[in-house]
Amino acid sequence: LGTRDWSRPNGPLTSGEVLEPLPPKGPADRRVLVLGGSVAFGTGAASREACWDRRLEALLNPPGATRKVRVVNRARPSYNTAQAFLSLAFEGLEDAPDAVVMLDGFNDLAVPLLLGGRPGEPYYFQALRSQTEGEGSWRKLGRELSWHSRLLQLVRALASPRPSAPEALDGEDRTETRRLAGRNLLRMGELLKARGIPGLYVAEPVVFSKTMSPQEAARVAVQPWAPLLKSEYPPHAAALLSLARSGGGRTLDATGMFKGVAETRFMDDVHLNDAGQEALAKRVAAALSPLLLKR
Repeated sequence: LGTRDWSRPNGPLTSGEVLEPLPPKGPADRRVLVLGGSVAFGTGAASREACWDRRLEALLNPPGATRKVRVVNRARPSYNTAQAFLSLAFEGLEDAPDAVVMLDGFNDLAVPLLLGGRPGEPYYFQALRSQTEGEGSWRKLGRELSWHSRLLQLVRALASPRPSAPEALDGEDRTETRRLAGRNLLRMGELLKARGIPGLYVAEPVVFSKTMSPQEAARVAVQPWAPLLKSEYPPHAAALLSLARSGGGRTLDATGMFKGVAETRFMDDVHLNDAGQEALAKRVAAALSPLLLKR
């Protein structure tokens, strides 16, 4: 996986896409690494310039600044905390970050709650395979394993059709989902702490925590999973925040950052429009700036 080019349009990565490498890092330069899923990626923004990470970079480089802060976004749509951890370990640390922002956790809940998957499973096996696929025979083996896993998923889906509306998690799956996601956050924290890199875990905002605009309400009304997310996500996010803090990590609870805001900020249940992207950038910049001043 390459580093996302700053000038390319916002959108999902395509298979085999080659992206430009990072420019050399100067002595006075600072880098912020962003990890997570589609919210961290910037899904929902109307343009690349409107993405929250691009806005964050602008906020961290005020006029007259003597050093350049570059935001490196390695988030990928649908990534959960396990995939973000792999991204950090195998590619993110090579970016020589001075701080890491982890904006994820929702996808860990969405897979067992909305898709009927097992706790800890990724949205797509293809995404996980791309993290570990090698060259030559390993590449061929990876393709074969991916094909067989997709076939197995299809057979299981046909043999055990799921109801149209998702069901609430049982206590065991709920506990296991939080345990696995929390373990991934703690492992990321340990990896960063060993290298003296500050990390910031941000719990994603959701539309259910605000006064919905007519547009937001209409979009949520057609989503059969909305009632479940409304009840399941807040305690899930609170548990991950608590686990991240227990490991000495810095956290930012952004779940309710739009509470009392009646204007439209979401494109759906979690993805932000341009105004929402701007607000998220400001919130993260305020929490991140003190960490960068110490570098």
